[in-house]
Amino acid sequence: ESTEKFDFNLSHHHQLVAIAGTFDGLVGCDTMEYRVNTPPREPVEPLTNLLRNEFTKNEYDFILNKTKDEKIRFRHFYRLWSLKESYVKWLGQGVGFTLSRMNFCIKTDEFDEKNPQQVLSDTILELDNKSVNDQLRFDEQIIYLPNNEQQIITLCSSTKTNCQPFTELNIDEILKNCTPLNENKPGEEKWWNNFQKKTTK
Repeated sequence: ESTEKFDFNLSHHHQLVAIAGTFDGLVGCDTMEYRVNTPPREPVEPLTNLLRNEFTKNEYDFILNKTKDEKIRFRHFYRLWSLKESYVKWLGQGVGFTLSRMNFCIKTDEFDEKNPQQVLSDTILELDNKSVNDQLRFDEQIIYLPNNEQQIITLCSSTKTNCQPFTELNIDEILKNCTPLNENKPGEEKWWNNFQKKTTK
């Protein structure tokens, strides 16, 4: 039985469920649809304006003023929203946290599609106008799906070690080495009872 503290977090959206775990501190994970082939049904600006109070001026400019291309604008919106969600989930505070306290400074505007394993780790978070990147790191990766669609996965963690790239698994690969819980096997019932006693955030 491991004495190390293991923390994990998961998120799901559209076609993916993202799961991240660490023995080194806490972790928050979020995933969102990032790029689709179909044109947006409406421009991103009304959505951004609706959520205007959740973004800083810097973030608002990143969404709307970098380009006039609506597909890219939506990607910027989803990217920032995923970053904010990952931090809130790292905190364990849920929807009660004021999102505008966070200001994400994006250093690399776009992902390199020629490098599907690329992990961006240079985004900076300012919380209440103070950088917290000496305490936290943010890792972002794109998962390339069929039909040229993409989902972004964002990881917020308190570790200083590099994030391992996310690997896409199907349900058969996940269940390949799993065995059913056997209540009659010594130790397994104790393991399950201990798991059920865990507190939830």
